[in-house]
Amino acid sequence: MRDAEARILGVLNDKLSGITGELDQMAQRLQQLERDVGDVRALKEHVASLEAKLSAKIENDANANVVRIHGIPQHEGENLKTFYHSLCFSLHLTPPPRIREIYRVRQRVQTHSVMDPIVFAKFNSPRDKKELLSAAGAHHELRSNH
Repeated sequence: MRDAEARILGVLNDKLSGITGELDQMAQRLQQLERDVGDVRALKEHVASLEAKLSAKIENDANANVVRIHGIPQHEGENLKTFYHSLCFSLHLTPPPRIREIYRVRQRVQTHSVMDPIVFAKFNSPRDKKELLSAAGAHHELRSNH
């Protein structure tokens, strides 16, 4: 009987040792998974931060290529591209710097303002914008010196 009990105890100890080893392995895997989850959370935060920075940069770049032109009287059926080409011709910019689009900002509420809506010109590149602004600045200096 004692022999049978000893064998049963030996089998139980072996099984218990096996279960203990498996539990230790599972605990190690769980710790590794918890570390991985922490890394993934940190990466998600980093990606969100980078996305926000990229979005801000895209917005800044889009605005970096825009010129606002004030004081241009608005006319029925006006063609702002023709106006732009005339402006460039008067500034001796031929060919004119390339623009993506030119438009007026519509007023949200009908007002009896004396000021005409602002004209926006979106350039293809900051270099094109700089070319127009440099010519306009030089033209202004010439007119001021006379």
